Amino acid sequence: MKYYSVSPGAKLADFVHYFWILEGTINEDQSYTLRTTASPFPELIFHYRGTFAELLSNQKSAPSFSSGIHGQTNRHRQFTINENFGMIGAQLYPYALKTLFNIPAIEFANELPELSSFLRPADHSISRRIFEATDNNKRIQIISTFLETRISEFKRPEIVYAVQEIIKNNGSLAIKQLAADCCNSQRQFERNFKDLTGFTAKSFSRIVRFNALQQTADFKKQSLTQIALQFGYYDQAHFINDCKEFSGLNPVAYFSEKSTPQ
Repeated sequence: MKYYSVSPGAKLADFVHYFWILEGTINEDQSYTLRTTASPFPELIFHYRGTFAELLSNQKSAPSFSSGIHGQTNRHRQFTINENFGMIGAQLYPYALKTLFNIPAIEFANELPELSSFLRPADHSISRRIFEATDNNKRIQIISTFLETRISEFKRPEIVYAVQEIIKNNGSLAIKQLAADCCNSQRQFERNFKDLTGFTAKSFSRIVRFNALQQTADFKKQSLTQIALQFGYYDQAHFINDCKEFSGLNPVAYFSEKSTPQ
């Protein structure tokens, strides 16, 4: 399995967190399962080799898109594939959806829409160009150019600031104070925040905290209590509940899975 990320160019730095590439070779009669967890970052995804299917709770599977958006999410999912695969994604900041596609982020939350369902017909060729590109550097260039042409001014710069501050502080900021800093009433702040991120500020902060935790916590060297305290949980029980809700696994199982070589 091969995975790596690439930083965006200066023009996209406020909209794209990073680009990523995931490729794999699957032996005959075998399959690969990809587990995704809750994330505050929606992703623009293109499959250029093979296509995953989503594993559903009823033990059945449903075909995934070949190109589309994996919306920002507060739930876990599993996808499977039994052929060689290659996919490229642009992990976006949540407010980028409204700015780049002029669609409220709430409409993408926990959704997996096909790219063709919300693009103008003139833009549909991007999927074909990604598929036909000869390497991933060219694919990143194609996606970058596509996104750069869609950039417009932030309509709610104070909410963009709030989102950036929550991410920067790993979800640990006081929401009432943040609303005051943005010169918004609590109700106005929450309405505008949900429009740009798809979640309330409290829910978004919880997801950001778990996202930061799974990226940096060291389960081998720290106890569950130490990890919980490090990331601002009231106690170990709250941490365990978030881990189960956002990853589908208890912390021991989740971190053991993360530390297992793929």
